[in-house]
Amino acid sequence: MRVIFRITEGPKLIIQQINFVGNYSVKPKDLLKVMKTKTSNLLSFLTKQGRLIPSQMEEDQEALRTFYQNRGFSDAQVTDVQTQPNPKKGVNLIITINEGIQYRVNRLTIEGMNIMSPATFLPQMKMQAGSLYTPDGLGADLKKIRDIYGSKGYVDMVVQPQISPASQSQVNLVYHIDEGIQSYINLIAVQGNTRTQDKVIRREMAVQPGGLYDSTLVDLSRTRLMNLNYFSKVDVVPQDTLVPGRKNLNVIVDEKKTGSFNFGAGYSTIDSLIGFAEMQQSNFDLLNWPNFTGGGQRFRTRVQYGIQRKDFTVSLTEPWFLGYKLSVGGELFYHEANFLSPVYNQSNLGGALQVRKPLTPFLAANAEYRPEQIRIFNVQSGVPANSPIQIDSNNSPYFKSALLGSLNWDKRDSLFLTRKGEQINLTAFGAGGGLGGNVQDYGLTLEAKKYFPLPWDMVFELKGAVASVNSWGNGSKGVGTPPIFDELYLGGANDLRGFFFRNVGPVDSNNNPIGGNSSAYGTAEITFPILPRIRGAVFTDWGFVNPASYDYSFSQMCGDVGIGARLDLPIGPVRIDWGYPVQSQSYNKSNGQFNFNVGYQF
Repeated sequence: MRVIFRITEGPKLIIQQINFVGNYSVKPKDLLKVMKTKTSNLLSFLTKQGRLIPSQMEEDQEALRTFYQNRGFSDAQVTDVQTQPNPKKGVNLIITINEGIQYRVNRLTIEGMNIMSPATFLPQMKMQAGSLYTPDGLGADLKKIRDIYGSKGYVDMVVQPQISPASQSQVNLVYHIDEGIQSYINLIAVQGNTRTQDKVIRREMAVQPGGLYDSTLVDLSRTRLMNLNYFSKVDVVPQDTLVPGRKNLNVIVDEKKTGSFNFGAGYSTIDSLIGFAEMQQSNFDLLNWPNFTGGGQRFRTRVQYGIQRKDFTVSLTEPWFLGYKLSVGGELFYHEANFLSPVYNQSNLGGALQVRKPLTPFLAANAEYRPEQIRIFNVQSGVPANSPIQIDSNNSPYFKSALLGSLNWDKRDSLFLTRKGEQINLTAFGAGGGLGGNVQDYGLTLEAKKYFPLPWDMVFELKGAVASVNSWGNGSKGVGTPPIFDELYLGGANDLRGFFFRNVGPVDSNNNPIGGNSSAYGTAEITFPILPRIRGAVFTDWGFVNPASYDYSFSQMCGDVGIGARLDLPIGPVRIDWGYPVQSQSYNKSNGQFNFNVGYQF
């Protein structure tokens, strides 16, 4: 017996308009923001937007109901969804909403609270008398109560909300609390770690055996373990013991692969075309032969080879040196750069020893010793003999032995698409003297970024930096100014985007950039959503580089304005900018500059 199914698919429903009926309290544009279903547009052939998908529409109905409930409309419902032919093509989507009544809190009380006065605690609640009654507000208040009790060891506390009508549009809210008893940690057991050593997990725990069972610190411990990126899942489960007020803590992890080998190619307007291969292990153990995993160290080796640069790097970092929260790492490198200047090449061969210490959750101190050999070579024949480029090439190779220190403040809400917060870096270096070598200079740099969230998911960013370098003693090989590899430059994708790379600052008699001893720049930029994974940008950049140290006069000021796009693609984030100079100097006039980069900017 054979059964044949004959299917007539019919045309795809392409949405041209989405209209709402009954939305008396909310603007249509606010409702559209919470929906996955969108209207068709010019890029729909790529994004697949504009298709009517029943399962997605069901999710949208629930999202609309949740949106209304969190505006106080607890009874809101999507009562009907219909399609109507569009006069031109496709369909219009008609969504009918019954908003219901908007509810507010009439009276809020807490019963059963003995560890502190309810009168003291009530002002901390999100929902107060007169506030909108919302599921988000209820959830936030319940979490607040649980966190307060959990931080004091009352992990068995139970809170039950009771909602009763006070009038047609008001409710009374009572939180009934059964506190239970205070609990302490008996022991901590680790399970599921077949590769990762116990100590790597235990050192991330913010609680210890014998201490108070602080549930907020237990949650922090789980977050720390997940942030290691060693585990696909982490469960931290309390277990009762025979002793009242004593609990065991079971940490159950599900390990995942932590090693990777990547290769590929990239392009930017600075580096041009480049290929790379990288091998890294984020859970490395130098002493665990032959597996070399499980110790929580970070190992990385990377090779980059392209038209404008060649890089070879190998590094190893121990994030808990001798059992202390002190990161110690080492690096060996060779860098050869042709993109720094059209008239010479530069190479750096050396190593680095780095130490990093977190001081607070947002502040860290760093120190680094960096010995390296630096060469200036392949200088073009037309470079003047008195140019610093020619002088430094004749003096090559240099041996630079430098000590660097920095303080880093980072309170951004995300490293990838930052919407609020700030980042501040203060860096100083000194080379030569008792450290050895024939480069004798020092420098100081202050960088800052500040992000402000704006309506409609726009973000306003202010960014700037000031820096200065200077020679000391007899200078580097008797030259009274820092070598060109330590001078300061502006221009290009990372600062003044309307100018060619490193083309803002002092030049020699042939207009070749030679850098200066003082620099400052500032950027103002607004990004805004265009489509999912695509954001637009408008910006202005202003800055200068002056020859003398600590000279911040504006006589050499340069500035630009521009537009850009930010694309979140599978290959990584793509940043495209076009800047146009509105103030320039005689040596760096241009008709605008296009900048293209793949990768995150930290």
